Amino acid sequence: MSTAETKDRAGATVADDPPAPPQEPRNANDAEPPKAPVNGEAAAAAKRPAARKAAATDVVARASVRVTFTAIAEWLGELAGDADLVEERIVRVTERRTPPGTGSGMQTVEVVAGYVVRGQVVECAEIAGTVWTADDATSKATEDQRGRLIQGVELTAQELGLTVRGGRFGPL
Repeated sequence: MSTAETKDRAGATVADDPPAPPQEPRNANDAEPPKAPVNGEAAAAAKRPAARKAAATDVVARASVRVTFTAIAEWLGELAGDADLVEERIVRVTERRTPPGTGSGMQTVEVVAGYVVRGQVVECAEIAGTVWTADDATSKATEDQRGRLIQGVELTAQELGLTVRGGRFGPL
């Protein structure tokens, strides 16, 4: 029996995997090639914050399609159907305010929520209303609506066992 063979439990001779070819140094200062993780090092590395952050970034990098909604209620129905498939079990929700137009003194307020499933960003941006620079009834109604929309996303996501975080998924 050669050194590249071993015996299995039944006593049959089995060939071991061939050794990996040596890696070339990346540059003159890199005398030793990087070592492969052993004994669960890969699993331990995946638990580290930097690895988790890289994995989350990778989710968005793989996303090539964006599914968009304009009504939070409709989007929440989609979320309920996709709950078991949501990557990283994370739902993001935030608000977006458009800057006031020239001389208008108002901002449009949107609630933006999203998640990733099968590499697709599923996002909703619903307009809550407008906010004026002056304290008025329209601005108060907009802020109330914004709060109700965000609270609806948070409550539904929590009921589905998902984690709610701030922010939104970047553009593709």
